[in-house]
Amino acid sequence: MLWRAALAALLLQPYAFDALAAQVLERSLDQKVQEATTVVVGIAEAGVGEVFLDGVNFRYVSFKVTRVLKGEPVTSINLMISGSVIDFNLNCCEVGKRYLLFLQEIKGGLHMSVNWEFGVYNLEE
Repeated sequence: MLWRAALAALLLQPYAFDALAAQVLERSLDQKVQEATTVVVGIAEAGVGEVFLDGVNFRYVSFKVTRVLKGEPVTSINLMISGSVIDFNLNCCEVGKRYLLFLQEIKGGLHMSVNWEFGVYNLEE
């Protein structure tokens, strides 16, 4: 259960918040690259899935990785879109579209964006 506290710290630490709007502010590209353990290009290949880890229900989207830009070679990634200890919901990832993802692994192969919606780029827009 200690990982929940660590996850909360991880989620809060890399973000700057606009106090009035309570929104996540975009970090620089250099910051995203430095904070990410994994940077990949991938195609969203499955709709929303769910996994239950240590008492928390996480929702995720699965990606087929087409290119690894940073980190260990992988062929697939599960990107958390909701269910964390903080009430964020990442609205992204249309099946079949290609994305650039700046990620950190949470647990059990589940990853999160290092700058929430600003760490996930639709390359087809």
